[in-house]
Amino acid sequence: MAIARFAGNPDWPAGLAAATHIGFVNKGTDCYQIVTFQMLLHLPAFLNWLDYYHDQHVEGKKGCKTGVMTLACKLCHIRNLYHSCWNGEGSHQTSFDNLANTILFDWNKKYGEHKGQQDAAEFWTEVYEQFLGDMMNILQIDLASLFRLFTVTNRVCVGENACKAKWLHSEHDMLRVQFPVEAGDTTQLALHKVIQQWFKKRDVGLKCNECMNDRFDKDYFQ
Repeated sequence: MAIARFAGNPDWPAGLAAATHIGFVNKGTDCYQIVTFQMLLHLPAFLNWLDYYHDQHVEGKKGCKTGVMTLACKLCHIRNLYHSCWNGEGSHQTSFDNLANTILFDWNKKYGEHKGQQDAAEFWTEVYEQFLGDMMNILQIDLASLFRLFTVTNRVCVGENACKAKWLHSEHDMLRVQFPVEAGDTTQLALHKVIQQWFKKRDVGLKCNECMNDRFDKDYFQ
């Protein structure tokens, strides 16, 4: 069972329990779904936004019936999941299954039936895109802003007639982190190694297409 505590976190949704012992049953190859949903259930900003979205979405209505077969939409499903996990409102496993099944239903329509283990990053990308697809355009901006990432790259060329140092700005819909595995070195999978690579990384061994000198890039995340 998962145990998480958020006591004292000022961003944690008001009135929500500060601890939970709730986990999900892996029925064989569901771990990629569990990882994705657990990530979302532990993001205070996302949970606060879900409550706001739900209030706007179902205002004056008797619940949401905009999803598959007039059932709740995916965002209302995950809101039900988070309230069942943190406040014990209903069955958390039923809420989990409802959310997973509606996402897989649309995923299968696009790409054919998926069986067995899937990549968690690929699944999260699909979940994110389906969330956006279930929403009005004006509310899509709010959700996208929760995960949007800005980077500033310091590009330096070294050598004769080298280019001037540059600061390049770019925008990403989310942070995508890869887990590199060097032969025989399983420590590369450790979280602190991932953080060190992606938040303190410096790309070396590059060549500048303009001055043809060695180039070094260092990214800063915002």
